[in-house]
Amino acid sequence: MIKDKNTASLSIFFKMLAIGILLIDLFVIVLSVGYLRNSRHQAEQRAAVTSQNLSQVLEQYVGGFIDKIDMILVDIADEVKKMNDTGNIDGNSLTSLLAEHQRRLPTLESLRITDAQGTVRYGLGVPQGSKVNLSDRDFFIGAYSDTAFKLVISKPVFARISKKWVVALARRIDYSDGSFAGIVYANIALEHITKIFSSIDVGPNGGISLRNWEMAIITRYPQPKIVGSDIGNKNISPELRRRYEAGQTFGTFFTPTSFDNMAKYVSYRKITNYPLYVVVGIAANDYLRDWKHELTITSTLVVIFIIGTFVFMYLSYKFTTYREQAEEDLQSKTKQLQSLTKDLEQTVDCEIKLRQQNEQLLIQQSKMATIGEMIGMIVHQWKQPLNALSLNIYDIKDAYEYGELDKEYIDKTVSTTREQVNFMIRTIDDFRNFLLPIKEKINFNVITAIEELLYMLGSSYKKNDLEISLETTNTELTPITIGYPNEFKQVILNLMNNSRDAILYKRIKSSSDFTGKINMIFSESNGEIIISITDNGGGIPEDIRDKIFEPYFSTKFKEQGTGLGLFISKTIIEKNMGGKLLTRNIEEGTEFIIKLIAVGT
Repeated sequence: MIKDKNTASLSIFFKMLAIGILLIDLFVIVLSVGYLRNSRHQAEQRAAVTSQNLSQVLEQYVGGFIDKIDMILVDIADEVKKMNDTGNIDGNSLTSLLAEHQRRLPTLESLRITDAQGTVRYGLGVPQGSKVNLSDRDFFIGAYSDTAFKLVISKPVFARISKKWVVALARRIDYSDGSFAGIVYANIALEHITKIFSSIDVGPNGGISLRNWEMAIITRYPQPKIVGSDIGNKNISPELRRRYEAGQTFGTFFTPTSFDNMAKYVSYRKITNYPLYVVVGIAANDYLRDWKHELTITSTLVVIFIIGTFVFMYLSYKFTTYREQAEEDLQSKTKQLQSLTKDLEQTVDCEIKLRQQNEQLLIQQSKMATIGEMIGMIVHQWKQPLNALSLNIYDIKDAYEYGELDKEYIDKTVSTTREQVNFMIRTIDDFRNFLLPIKEKINFNVITAIEELLYMLGSSYKKNDLEISLETTNTELTPITIGYPNEFKQVILNLMNNSRDAILYKRIKSSSDFTGKINMIFSESNGEIIISITDNGGGIPEDIRDKIFEPYFSTKFKEQGTGLGLFISKTIIEKNMGGKLLTRNIEEGTEFIIKLIAVGT
């Protein structure tokens, strides 16, 4: 009956354990999915804002560039008209004027003047007696037909003199009677615009294009393999086409099929006062690269965590089954021994009875010591968080058997279990944040950071009769450094915990109930902030002092420490923050010295 009752209780216990572990795994999965979704949303928002800002900057740059050229064209057109009015056209003066303007704006490919028949007459690089005629060019025809004296912008053309792909900006020149006298035009080499686009980082798969009033490509970056092969291409995404036809002059949107069939965040803007559009696209493959790396790491950690919980459940089952079997064997052998002792009492005298009783006691003690040692060896192989969860689970079983399983008990057990799970999750998060290329250093006050840490955790040290004090060598000292405040707090916490453990160990070893002291002194020297952390815990043995910063080196039991605390602390201070972490023994204990870069307040 007792065995059946124990078997039933064990079955219920493991059902509850399995449900609890499944709920914990589900919680971790939901939390991870929510985190990854939020992280992806943030990456998409950054891409949208970046493309929008770049399109606005480029719109202002290209518009301002065209404004400067137009002012030059107006100035030259006025000068030519004056010469026409006087009847004295000075070719050398006009060529010098064009050269001076081109010198002031070296990004121009050429600046020239044609006569009314379209023959190029004046400008740098124009040979004497030039017969190059532009009367068939769209910008010449446009300027000839435009009596409103507006700026005419051409489609991309292959220049007949410079032999380059250019966009021409032209203005009409009139005689005093209003008749057509020719044009003044400026050629902008497309390679110059492409070079400007190439200096902007839009990622390996992103792109920037300049399009005309028909949404035909003027130039883009990156360029196709055959330069100029995509000029005039009107292929755009359906969403951009819809917005363009609706008359929207600017906007930002996501398209799964841009002109190159690649998903992008696209921002476009019409250049103010001119029939041109700047289009900037940032590819999903680029702005989601870091997120995909984060997805891989997070998924791996979640899988490892879930496997760990199932391994824990399996080990718990095996251990509990073994313990139940050992207890049954012990009870059976005890009954056999009692029966044997009872038979012997009838045939032997008191001395033999006493000897038999002593032998029985020694046998029982030997068995209990063996069982206790085996249990201790198994328990010491587990990490502290899993050990704490195991204790909670066994306590639930005992509470169920003794009728103590009420709401208050469950709330308390759930709370402590959640604390252990949160500790495990927080430990995973701390290790992940410590390894991403994506960190940002900031200026922070080291005293303020330590005070925030003590505000949260100071009570746990007071419980162990530890006094923590902060001092400065100069009352006006404001120790500001640059780095990562949360990682700095982790270093301070590791050092204080080491001091606390040393003080507690010294109390046990010396059987002395002395007050533990941890003192922090802040000073500044030669552009460095110096933090001295001392304790009265007895110091570090000289034979291991050079090894304490090595990974996995620990003087504690495995369930009490991983041997990574001081290794991680030294890495944070010296590699991440450019400082130094040193240690030495002092009269009553240990001194850790942290040196950090001081920055102006």
